Amino acid sequence: MNCTNWTRELHNWIPLNKHLDNEDWFDPWLEDGIASPEIGSTHLWWEYFAWTNFSRPEYLAKGYAPEYVKRIANTTSNNQKALLDESAQIVEYNSSSVLAQAYYRAITDVYTAWRASFSALLPSIYEENDSQTGDRKLTVRIKNLAPEKAENVWCKLEITGAPDACLGGYGGEYYCGDIPSKGEAVIADRWILKNTADCSGKIAASLEVRGNFSKTPDSGRAYIIKEISPQEVKDPLPSWNNCPAKKAILNFVANATNKSNPHYVVPEERIATFDNDGTLWCEKPDYVQFLFMIDRVGDLAPQHPEWKTEEPFSSILSGKRLSSRNFSLDESLAIALATCSNMTVDHYTVLVRDWLNSTKHPRFGRPYSGCTYRPMLELLNYLRANGFKIYIVTGGGVDFVRAFSDSVYGIPPAQVIGSSPRYQFADHNRNSSILKLPEIWSIGEAQGKPINIQLFIGHRPVFAYGNSDGDIQMLQFATGGDQQGMGILNHHDDSGREYAYDRESLVGKLDRGLEMAQEWDWQVVSMKNDWKEVF
Repeated sequence: MNCTNWTRELHNWIPLNKHLDNEDWFDPWLEDGIASPEIGSTHLWWEYFAWTNFSRPEYLAKGYAPEYVKRIANTTSNNQKALLDESAQIVEYNSSSVLAQAYYRAITDVYTAWRASFSALLPSIYEENDSQTGDRKLTVRIKNLAPEKAENVWCKLEITGAPDACLGGYGGEYYCGDIPSKGEAVIADRWILKNTADCSGKIAASLEVRGNFSKTPDSGRAYIIKEISPQEVKDPLPSWNNCPAKKAILNFVANATNKSNPHYVVPEERIATFDNDGTLWCEKPDYVQFLFMIDRVGDLAPQHPEWKTEEPFSSILSGKRLSSRNFSLDESLAIALATCSNMTVDHYTVLVRDWLNSTKHPRFGRPYSGCTYRPMLELLNYLRANGFKIYIVTGGGVDFVRAFSDSVYGIPPAQVIGSSPRYQFADHNRNSSILKLPEIWSIGEAQGKPINIQLFIGHRPVFAYGNSDGDIQMLQFATGGDQQGMGILNHHDDSGREYAYDRESLVGKLDRGLEMAQEWDWQVVSMKNDWKEVF
């Protein structure tokens, strides 16, 4: 069997792929859609041969419109017919011949790939790494090389070599609309390859494009396959060990952001709520805000000589009681109102920031803002990168946390909810401000947390994270009923790197929460075993 003529023709055709971007649009052998018999190429006869002999649908779906090919075939020269007849004998189908079948499949596969490459629609796929999540964003470009617009263009992207869940974003088909002559459509931020272990191997992305032309002799179909090289999986939570809680977080976020998953959460409902003390930063040896208030008592004492004999202030000034666990709730509130009210919110914010910048943790020797938990900061970034809106829901004073939430956690003050005083609007010589009054309006602890969430957010969170029994109701609100939310509790069990406390502690007590976690399917994070680093 002599394949010389067919091989020579094939070698003549393949290099023409390099010219797809030139002015000859999709077919170098055609001028203004009219074939010239004098050109002497047999490619149109091959097209006719494919149309008449290769009856399987998968080979007829791409390339030229069959009606156009048949018309051209009837007008070509006798020399081209003779060459086609010679070539056809090479691939004459014989069901009893394994060799003939092998030639048949090889030629049809190669020819179909070549034929599709001359579509007037030229697609391409580009990948870009997301520095935050490690995901790979896939951008599709579709050029229209025809002398007329392509109408009603659709594209469909699929992946092989990895689970379907690896293709995040919006997946599936996308309507591109019309593409003008010599123009292009760019589809970005739609398809994402997730950064997980299952998606880190060698993956092939296939893109099918289809559209319509009014005059151009083209079926308006194109198909490409792009191999996406393996990449090292970037761990979005590098300070976490491979513990059940970490796996549960990654699975939850992957499902919540995958539109094809039954647990997909639309972006506007991706609400995550976090407690502050003991959840995002260290709350020992005492609540940071209480330590601030103790220092404020000393600063204000010269203006209040009565405090020398008036409790609870006299005990603070004498040094007898300096810990929050030694004061009742009413006494703590009295200290808060005396030290944190009768001033504007702006002035109070300056006081808090100055104190945080000048005061260090007695054990760790670093500012309290430096006592934030590194694994939690990573989690905040990971959730943000996946479209979650994060709120701090604290039992502490809302204005205290708002003073540093943006600089320390990247959470704007508007997304901080907490215990709050009554406020009053004031205006003096067109200088308006908000005053903090010496009255309590809301206590944002325990059941106050879901109530404040409803009041200020108006929607249940799907992700809630705390560390104490005061966070139970917030976790119940996120995971109760038909809600497919996630609840997590930090368990402080690392006396070496931080502190160990739970059931008996008066600061950050975690007792009922440990009992309820199994019943409610909450994750309990062992700070000793589950975190590689604390700060």
